Amino acid sequence: WTCQSMGGGWRWGQFSRALPLSVLLPSLLDSSSTHECSPSTHVNKIVYFVCTSNTCRSPMAEVIAKRWLAERHQVEVEKLEEKTGWVVRSAGLTEDYEKAGSPASANSITAMKKVGITLANHSSKMLKGQDVEEALAIFCITARHRDWVLHMFPTAETKVRVLERDVEDPWHKDQVAYDVCASQLLEVVPRILAKEFSYLIEAETRGER
Repeated sequence: WTCQSMGGGWRWGQFSRALPLSVLLPSLLDSSSTHECSPSTHVNKIVYFVCTSNTCRSPMAEVIAKRWLAERHQVEVEKLEEKTGWVVRSAGLTEDYEKAGSPASANSITAMKKVGITLANHSSKMLKGQDVEEALAIFCITARHRDWVLHMFPTAETKVRVLERDVEDPWHKDQVAYDVCASQLLEVVPRILAKEFSYLIEAETRGER
């Protein structure tokens, strides 16, 4: 892989998206490495979850990811960024169905409330070029979203990941559909985070930063 300076931080220039970051990060975190990149304190740990409108699936994925990362680091969700440097965000790809600035759907809020997570303060946004530039990884809810992101931002190929299975859109469906969607996200979101970032998280929780 190669590294480039990005305003005081670092990013990967090239790596295979077939390889999880857990395979690539050990050499970055090895304090004895002769690579130009610095240890994990210099890694830009911003991740995005992306769906169509950013009112249903990706907001739920965002808050699930925040809770999972907070639990791994034994910190409060509200202090995740301050204490660990991890930033989790979500975004949509079109305003054709819901305008930017829309709240999370009521059924999404209810589905998350049932598992002890709040989504009441969410405001939707669209994925921008700057978001892609600063992201360590962009997790797409379906393969269609991955293709959509790569059509909009071809240079994002090395950062884009898709969940292990497509999560069906519950938009405008009943609460049962949202609860099923939430259940699926509660399974696949932690799994992809563990797959992609296991080495980094283990190093951080051992204090090897």
